[in-house]
Amino acid sequence: PFSSSVAIPSCGGSANVTIGNYTFANAPTNICAWTINASDLVTNNDTACQSLCPGMSGTYTVDAGSPASVTNYQSFSDLLSDFSNCGIAGPVVVDVVTGSGPYTEQIILSNYSGLSATNTLTINGNGNEVNYSASSSDKRIVGFDGAKHITIDSLTIRSTSSTYGYGVHLMNGSDSVSIVKCTIDLSSITSTTSTNSGGIIASGSITSTTTDGNNSNFSLFANNIISGSASGGPYVGIYLNGQGTGADCRGNTVMNNVISDFRSQGIYLDEVDSASIMGNEISRANRTSITTFYGIYTSGKTQKTQYTKNKIFNNSGGNTSSTSTAYGIYHTADDADVGNENLVVNNIIYGFNSSGTVYGLYNSSSNGVWYYHNTVVLDDQNSSSSTARGFYQTTTASNIQFKNNIVSITRNSSADLHALYFNASGSTIDCNYNRLYVENGYTGRYSGTNYTSLVDWQGANTNAFDQNS
Repeated sequence: PFSSSVAIPSCGGSANVTIGNYTFANAPTNICAWTINASDLVTNNDTACQSLCPGMSGTYTVDAGSPASVTNYQSFSDLLSDFSNCGIAGPVVVDVVTGSGPYTEQIILSNYSGLSATNTLTINGNGNEVNYSASSSDKRIVGFDGAKHITIDSLTIRSTSSTYGYGVHLMNGSDSVSIVKCTIDLSSITSTTSTNSGGIIASGSITSTTTDGNNSNFSLFANNIISGSASGGPYVGIYLNGQGTGADCRGNTVMNNVISDFRSQGIYLDEVDSASIMGNEISRANRTSITTFYGIYTSGKTQKTQYTKNKIFNNSGGNTSSTSTAYGIYHTADDADVGNENLVVNNIIYGFNSSGTVYGLYNSSSNGVWYYHNTVVLDDQNSSSSTARGFYQTTTASNIQFKNNIVSITRNSSADLHALYFNASGSTIDCNYNRLYVENGYTGRYSGTNYTSLVDWQGANTNAFDQNS
C-alpha cells in the first residue's frame, strides 16, 4: 500500500494525493483509500473503494500452452471476459498462436464498450480450430449478439454435435462484422431438421434459422469454406433474415465463399436489403442425404440486391439417382419496388446431375427481378426422363427483364425440355437479345403453348419475345 501524511481537512474537506504510476492488469482492480487517526472514534466510514479496469488496446495472444499474463490468454472465454469487464480503448488485435489449438468452447461476442469504426477488434485465428457441441437450447458455436466492428480471420469452426450447430450466428443489430477466410465444418451433423443447422445464420433466435429481426447490417462474409460431407452437414450454407422494413439486414456482402455438401439451400435470403451475393461457388458433389436443391433462394421483401458471378453446379454428385427437384437461382414471392430491383447478372449454372426436374433460373410471383448475361447449361446425359427448364416464370409478376442470357439444354431426356417457360400469361416480361439452344425440345412455352424453333417463339404473344435473339 502507498501511504501519505497529507492532512485531510475536517468536515467534508478534500486534499489531493499523488501516488505515482502503476500498470494495471486487464482485469478489474479494487483501489481503496482509508484514513488513520488515533482520535477518530467512528471508523466505519474511513474507507472508500472503487473498482477500475483499463480499456484494452494493442495486441494480445490466445495460447493455451503459455502462461496467462497481461497480454496472453489461455482460452477465448478468459479473453472475452476481460473485453466485457474492461471494454475497448483503442484498436485491438488478437493473434491465436499457430498450433496452439484446438479450443473446445463456445464463443459469444457482444457490443463491448468502446468498440467503434476506429477502435475495432480483429481476431486472427491463424488456422486454429474452435470446436463445440451445441445444444437444443443454444445452437451457436460462434455468436455475435449486437456485436459491432469485429473481424474473425482464418479460424476453423467445427461442430462436434450430430444434431445442432450454427457455425456463425448474428442477431440483435450486429453491424460491420467480418468473417473472412474461415473454415466452417459442420460435417458431424446428420439431423435433417431444417432449423437445426447452418453455416452462417442471421436470425433473431439462437434456436431457429428463420426468425425475423434486425440481425446483421453491413457485414462481410468472404472467402470462407462452408462444408459438409457425404453423410452430414448443414441444412443451409448461409441464411440471412431481415424484417422486410427496408431498414434492417442491409448492406451485407456474401463474396467468394465455397459452400458445399449442404442438405438443401446454399444461400437463403429473406427480407434482405441492398445485399451483394458475388463470386460464390455452390455445389453438392458428395452429399448422399439430400432433398430439394436450391443454389440461391430468395423470398420476402428482398430488394436492391445483386447476385453476380456465382457458380452453381454439381447439385447431386453423391446421389445422382435422386429425383428431388433442383433450382439454380430461385425467387418466390419476392416483390422489389420499381427503382429497387434485384439484379441477377453474369452467373453460371451448369452440371446439374440429379434425376429429377431441374430449373436454371426460377421466378414465382416475384416483381422487379432483372436477369442479365447469365449462362445456364443443362447437359446431363444420364437423366433419361426428367424435365429441364432454363428460365421458368410462374404466377403473375411484373417488371421482369431477361436479356443477353445464354441458355443451352442438351439433356438426354424424353421429358419436355424448354429454354424458356412462361407459365403466367399476365406477367410482364421484357425478354430479348438472348442465345437459346435446346436439343430435342422447345425454345419456349407461353400460356400453355409450346414453341419449337426460335422463329416460332418470336411469334408468341403477338411478337412479344426475343425479336433480337
